[in-house]
Amino acid sequence: MSGIGLFGGTFDPIHQGHTFLCRRFYEALGLDRIELIPSVHPPHKSGTAMTAFTHRLAMCRFAAAALPFVHVDDIEFSQNTGGFFVEVVRAYARRFPETPLYLLCGADTFISLPCWYQAREMLSMITPCTILRPGAPDRELMKAAAFLERWQVKPILLDFSGPAVSSRDIRQCLAQGGLPVDRLDPAVLDYIKTHHLYTREDNQLE
Repeated sequence: MSGIGLFGGTFDPIHQGHTFLCRRFYEALGLDRIELIPSVHPPHKSGTAMTAFTHRLAMCRFAAAALPFVHVDDIEFSQNTGGFFVEVVRAYARRFPETPLYLLCGADTFISLPCWYQAREMLSMITPCTILRPGAPDRELMKAAAFLERWQVKPILLDFSGPAVSSRDIRQCLAQGGLPVDRLDPAVLDYIKTHHLYTREDNQLE
């Protein structure tokens, strides 16, 4: 199998759980490369304070520097997609019409896929892939997979476990003065400290 994996998210901040998934998806699917695609401000998080896109983009680039098969794409900003991932998939389908595309996502994101904007059209252009994690709501995940199959979509479910890391927990740790060195790439942590991100006084929004 070969192709391009699209891994979108807020990455606020990107952490070791994200990079672990990149490695495992790359190996399990035999991908040519993975595109990390930080979102500008996804519609489903409207009204939620987020770290400025420029900071999240920079942190993704630092994390990707250690993974030669990972590239960071600012397409959501540069092409003003409006936060709708279908626009990202359309752009890749036009640029790489002969290359299989894979949507890489965690279990919770996979479960929500049928509710995404223009989901059916999006999934006609890209194959969704997710993981079965210990403690994940497998019944809901399998229900979502069965629903997608009624759309003639054949999702890929991979069985591997990884580190239980949460961006929210990392933000809380940093806000309390902690240094989650075991959960962040050293270059990402240095960037956070240099720019004083995730402290109570930081300016989250541009």
